[in-house]
Amino acid sequence: MKYMEYLKSGVLRTLLLMSVCLVSSLFFVGCSGSKDEGGKTEEKQIALYDQNKEAIAYIDYEDTYDKESAIIYMYDGTPVAYIYEPGINGDADIYGFNGHFMGWYMNGVVYNNEYYAVGARHGILRGEINTNVTRAEKLKSVQKISPVMQARMVEPVRPVLKDVWSETSLSDFLLPSDD
Repeated sequence: MKYMEYLKSGVLRTLLLMSVCLVSSLFFVGCSGSKDEGGKTEEKQIALYDQNKEAIAYIDYEDTYDKESAIIYMYDGTPVAYIYEPGINGDADIYGFNGHFMGWYMNGVVYNNEYYAVGARHGILRGEINTNVTRAEKLKSVQKISPVMQARMVEPVRPVLKDVWSETSLSDFLLPSDD
């Protein structure tokens, strides 16, 4: 008898309608594309893994000086470089804060200026580069203040990049010694 009273009162219909709306809105939000019109991912921070599949650094697209750059941080919060898009070749160029050209960020892979891969985002499978299965991402420390970007050096013309790991580690690439 109570079931009929609920049905007549519309409470059951209202609850059912709300449930359908909630499920459908979650479905459509989850199915929205993950790329914006420029081809960049909508992710605000992207982990960069080395050849040992360990998260070494991350790209922060939120903490930028302008819409054409993104800052690369180590997990201890140290800003180490920035990505400038677009570079001369329409690529994403990596520069140190001193303005020195360091390499390229192309299709989720970080290449050094010797054209070898030194890091990649999760989910890359190309040549020797395989970051489909990686170790857990580290906890991020509070970001330190980024240095002022110096005038950029002219980027060299990009030759064919090699999908082979460099002998230089991602840490050494991003934190070169002062030798």
